[in-house]
Amino acid sequence: MNLVRIAMLILSFCGEVFAVGPISTSAIGSSQYSQSSLYSTPDRVTVHVLGLFHPNELVVSAEANHPIVALTARHKIIIGDSLCPHAILSPIGGHVSFRCGEFRTSAPQISFSSADGDAPFALTVPGKLRRDYRGKLQISAGKNELIAVVEMDIETAVASIVGAELPGDMPFEAMKAQAVVTRSYLAASGHRHAEAEFCDTTHCQFLRSPPLPVSPAARATAATKSLVLTWQGKPFPAMYSASCGGTSRTLAQAGYRQRDYPYFAVECSFCRRHPERGASPGHGIGFCQRGAAAMAQDGEDYRGILAHYFPNTEIRATDSGPHTQPN
Repeated sequence: MNLVRIAMLILSFCGEVFAVGPISTSAIGSSQYSQSSLYSTPDRVTVHVLGLFHPNELVVSAEANHPIVALTARHKIIIGDSLCPHAILSPIGGHVSFRCGEFRTSAPQISFSSADGDAPFALTVPGKLRRDYRGKLQISAGKNELIAVVEMDIETAVASIVGAELPGDMPFEAMKAQAVVTRSYLAASGHRHAEAEFCDTTHCQFLRSPPLPVSPAARATAATKSLVLTWQGKPFPAMYSASCGGTSRTLAQAGYRQRDYPYFAVECSFCRRHPERGASPGHGIGFCQRGAAAMAQDGEDYRGILAHYFPNTEIRATDSGPHTQPN
């Protein structure tokens, strides 16, 4: 099928009709798919994903029965049918080259979304890995690489991080504590990168694919929905590490300047009793994952765990105003 025929083909999607081919600026403005940049709100976050691989090619795939729309300033292309099963993107001259079936175009940036809101989709770095996401996607061209940014619901991000950070057999109360810590970091850290608020590596928080709804990580996230740690009435970016070496460190001890919560030196019984497993591989500030697991195994709930590692804080529901739980 030649390009002219593809450009003239009209496709039906989610009760609306989209043309594969050039469209006018006014048509873009009237559509619910706008060519605006991704943005964040208190319940949304933006994450630069797969940047560690410096990808010079990405494959975007739609989930079965959930087609997505790729949008440039001149085109709308449906991904997920026989004409365009997946899209292949690469950087070229400061633009993003787009190939899907027999269709070709390029643009400074290409956005991907769904009429149903957040879309399930997959990104593949050929020869390296495939990762699933749920949200809205924007791909732009950097210097000899693609920059992929996913805008997602903060609860999706929390579950994805908890599932990446902790093993599936982690005690459930420790997982719930991690979910609150993770959400606090997302809610209060602000923009940490030029391209997005966060990256998907341990520079920010390790994020992978969203876990299944029945998974412990997803259930721990749901059980603590909207809860964050606050200091003097405000959320703060709660820090954590795999282990603390026996006593968590203050910001001053780690060489950091205090901006909000001061972090106190807190004794961690597990890491003291098991120095070979509790040796601190990171900054050792705030929440200790191994210590939290031991506390949960001893019967402590997530609030008690958080009170131990973050003394003098409160747990607040971000959507419920003044209701607080002191630690």
